[in-house]
Amino acid sequence: MDRDVRRIIAIKQDNVEFKGNPSIHSMVDGQVAIGNVQGERLALYSKKGNRLWKTYLTSDGSNIIEKDLTIKGNADISGTLEADAYTVDGTALNEYIADTVGAMVSSNTESNITVNYQDGDNTLDFTISDSYLKNDADDTTSGVITAGGFTTTGNWTFDEHSSGTVAIQTVQDSGTSFADNDTSLMTAAAIDDRIAESSSKARAIFTGHLGEITSSAYLKTWDDMSMSSTKSYRMHRAGSVIGVSVNFHCTNLGSNALRSAAIHVYNGGSSVFSKTVHIGGTGVTGGTATQSSGTDTFSAGDKLLLYIVISHTGGAGTPPTIDDITAFFEVDFDT
Repeated sequence: MDRDVRRIIAIKQDNVEFKGNPSIHSMVDGQVAIGNVQGERLALYSKKGNRLWKTYLTSDGSNIIEKDLTIKGNADISGTLEADAYTVDGTALNEYIADTVGAMVSSNTESNITVNYQDGDNTLDFTISDSYLKNDADDTTSGVITAGGFTTTGNWTFDEHSSGTVAIQTVQDSGTSFADNDTSLMTAAAIDDRIAESSSKARAIFTGHLGEITSSAYLKTWDDMSMSSTKSYRMHRAGSVIGVSVNFHCTNLGSNALRSAAIHVYNGGSSVFSKTVHIGGTGVTGGTATQSSGTDTFSAGDKLLLYIVISHTGGAGTPPTIDDITAFFEVDFDT
């Protein structure tokens, strides 16, 4: 085998020699030599510069190269390409691929997602920058959610299908405040408090009536007793006056141009709430007034009654005449 190889190479190239043990010192630059048979292999040596290339020629036709291999043309490998470590520009292939992919995504923000490449362990860290796009078991906040994003002030606006939007303006934590509209929320405890509070309250209406008069007078109770500062409705619980109403028939306007009748709710000897009705002609007329609970209050034991005041101005003429007077006042008890 060694004779055939030596003969063929000697024909092909003059500087090919058959040496017993070629070395970098025993060869000149560009020289090719065939070394001793090692096992079933011949060693093909090639010197280029200060590097000695060695290729083993085996009996099964395969080659073993112990130095760097430079391929300037195309390489067609039909078998398996194996190596202890592949490198690209001096970088291990796996590290080169990781660095390339990391450079594609690192420090980019796409749709509120930031990706950072960790070169130390070749991993990608994905961070969702908008805290309201993730579920981290801590989704409590306040502010406004709109098509443009989330802000920290204002109302929450929710789509109400065909009828527009509803702004949630207030969430009450207690029963001390209640908004009578469709845009406020109350806690379950607050609702319970308000139900209990409303259930414990009571309202009452106290009536009065009188026949024909031309001057101010106390009205009578339902059993026809004339009221006075000492004869009145005694309150058994504290509360508030929340309404008064009067209706009467004017039979004569009198001679003065300005005429009125005012119905008063008295507490003791003082008016606490009233409604004035201007008289523009004869016939039946009246008026009603209401107010919030807590405005004009009374205590248990206070005495309330109805008193009507006839007024006429514009001269020293006669006052109007009214009859068939009916009136009432309404109270709201605290408990």
